[in-house]
This record gives sequence, structure tokens and C-alpha cells, in this order.
Amino acid sequence: MPKLRIRVVLAVLLIALGWGFGCGKLKAKDRLNEGTRAYNRGEYEKAEQLFRESIEASPDFPQARLYLAAAIRAQFVPGGDSEQNKATGRKAIQAYEDVIKYSTNPSDIDAAHAFIADIYKGLEEKEKHREWTLKRINLKNQKDEIRAQSYYTLAVGYWDDSYKITQKYLIPKTNPPQYKAVKEWEKGDEEKVKEAVMKGLQYMEESIKINPKYANCYSYRALLYREQAKLESDEKVKEQLRQKADADIEEFQRLNREAQAAQTEG
Repeated sequence: MPKLRIRVVLAVLLIALGWGFGCGKLKAKDRLNEGTRAYNRGEYEKAEQLFRESIEASPDFPQARLYLAAAIRAQFVPGGDSEQNKATGRKAIQAYEDVIKYSTNPSDIDAAHAFIADIYKGLEEKEKHREWTLKRINLKNQKDEIRAQSYYTLAVGYWDDSYKITQKYLIPKTNPPQYKAVKEWEKGDEEKVKEAVMKGLQYMEESIKINPKYANCYSYRALLYREQAKLESDEKVKEQLRQKADADIEEFQRLNREAQAAQTEG
């Protein structure tokens, strides 16, 4: 008899646990659906709260974590300099890091890396943006298309760094543009430009290696060669770099013509 009583008690407990587990799942889905509707109405704070309740009801519900991160990110304004806005950006980053931690879906993990990199860009933290872009590139089984685009993005960022520095030394009303000799530059600028150009060319080569028909790569590689030419005092080397830039512009134009012809035929 005692054994039978124990079996009955255990059965009741298991039923109760199963019911509680089922209720948790149902509540999680209910809050997820409500949060989705709030998000679609632009009520991002309300959506955030509902997605949090979904996670509390069922912590192993990865979809709710992805939606929570999206709701927080929607409240962030890239480039906004208020402390509250920056805090929101960091909160969104933490939410996406939780997606990476708990999700087993490669697509969600890839998206989380992309959004973290993008938020860091919006926070104007270039090095963190680059760090997370590289992490995304190096994800297991990452698609070649994403890898090529990401390397290109990194390269363009380094060109931008260099260009902002060298434009300080543009000699007004010169055509073609002329720049002050490097010896007249502020201390440290030469090294910054050299490093930016070197890294930019390195990442552009990686992108082209993956996709030799990525037309924009040639356009920006040409711009990087032109940045490199600004560092040179040897006219012969300058001319060689200009020729490499011109050849890349021709390749950029050729690939665009080829793509347009394929579109027309299609």
C-alpha cells in the first residue's frame, strides 16, 4: 500500500510538472505573439517588455531572445550622442550576445554578429565594429558572399580613415589635386595613413580572392592606391600607383558593363 501511495504521489507530481511546463511554453508563445504585434505597431518598449516575459516563462525559447534584441535595437539611434541612447545601444549588444550564447540556429547567430557590428558602428566605436565584423567572417561555414562583403566593408572603412587624414593636406585650387609633401604633415599622420592603406589593401585582396567579379572592390582598391601615392615622394613610384589605380577603374567599369549586359539578356 505505501508503495502504491508513493506511485500515486509521483504520478500527480509528474502531471503537475508537465502541466507547469506546458503552461510555461504556452505563456511564452502568447507573450511572443503579443510582443510581435506591439513591435509591428512601433511600440518597441512594450514589445521589449513582452519579449522579456516570454523569456521568463520559457528561458530556452531562443526566438524570443532574438525578438527582444530587435525590439531594443529599434529604440537605438545610430550616431545619437545622448547617454541614454548609448546605454540603449549597449543593452541591444548584450541582448544579441545572449542570442549567440543560447541559440543553435546558425542564421540567428550570424544575424546577431551582423547587428552587433552595426550597433558598434552606430556608437562610433570603429575598432569594436571591425572586431565583430571579423568574428562574423570567421563563423563556421560562413557563406562566401557574406565573407566577401564583410572584407569589402572593412577595406572601405580603412580607406575612409586614410582619406580623412590626407584631405587635410590638399592644396586648394589644384587640378588634378595636389597634396603637401609628407614632411609637412602633422606628427603621426604618415604612420596612420600607411597603416590604414596597408590594412585596406589587405582586406580588399581577401574580398577579391573570394569573388573576383566584385566590381566595387576594384573601384575602392583604386582609391586605396591613390591614397598610397600621396605618401610617396618618388615620382616614378607615384606614377606606378596611378597606373594601378587606372587599371582597377577600367576593371570596375568592365565588370559593370558585363553585369548590365547579363541583366539585359536576362
